[in-house]
Amino acid sequence: MSALLPDIMRLNSAEKVELVRKIMGTIPPEEMESVAGLLPKENRLQLVEMLLCSIPDEAIPLTEWQRKLLDERIEEYYRDPTEGQTLEEFIATNGQTP
Repeated sequence: MSALLPDIMRLNSAEKVELVRKIMGTIPPEEMESVAGLLPKENRLQLVEMLLCSIPDEAIPLTEWQRKLLDERIEEYYRDPTEGQTLEEFIATNGQTP
């Protein structure tokens, strides 16, 4: 299975979703964790990204306070898009991702 994963970055979103469906459909649920553990770290991270991308935004439930916080942050961004840091700037300053 790990031979398939290095080429994942060339796939578009729909192709990634289809690949996840094919892979997950071949692994019994009780074996998924142990099979995923066989993959190198980078490939496990790619698999996690693919799984998360396969979930529609509207399928991820938000609490009222999360929705309010997101609305506030979006509003702040629209008021001044130059405020804040890019991810690259944050990593350069802090040495890690948030």
